[in-house]
This record gives sequence, structure tokens and C-alpha cells, in this order.
Amino acid sequence: MVIKKCDDGTGRVTVTFTLEAMEDLPGVYLVGDFNDWNPNVNPMYHGRNGMWWLSLDLEPNQTYEYRYWTAEGEWIDNPATEALVSTAV
Repeated sequence: MVIKKCDDGTGRVTVTFTLEAMEDLPGVYLVGDFNDWNPNVNPMYHGRNGMWWLSLDLEPNQTYEYRYWTAEGEWIDNPATEALVSTAV
């Protein structure tokens, strides 16, 4: 799930990315074009309820591509995403 909080005068929008509880994952990272697809930049927090989450301040009126990367080396797509982008492999 992605939750967007409107601009508070900073010219940016706070976007909270969440991923439902995944059993036995030692870590999850938010990776996307906003961090040059670097899996080491945005580690997510693991909440008491089991949800993984991370909030970022991003530029408004932009489309961002992202995926979740696990510490085990697997990609996870957001099942509740607004749109999917096809990539050439």
C-alpha cells in the first residue's frame, strides 16, 4: 500500500510505502528510481504488527517506479500498486 500526505509547505509530498507482513524476512528495502535503484539506500522498518514501512519526502506530481528487495535477494511487487510498468529483460 502507498499512502500520500499532501505538501505541508515544503514543496514535497510525504509518501509512506507499506508491505504486509512477510514471514521470516530478515530485511526489506525500498528500491526505485528515486534512489537510483540502489538497494542499500532505503531499508524499511519492521513494525510490531509485522508490516514493513518507510516514509519518504518526494517531489509532487511525479510518477515513481519502485519495487521491494528482500535481504534474501528477491524482488517483491506491491500487490496494491496503482499501475504496473513492463520492463525489458
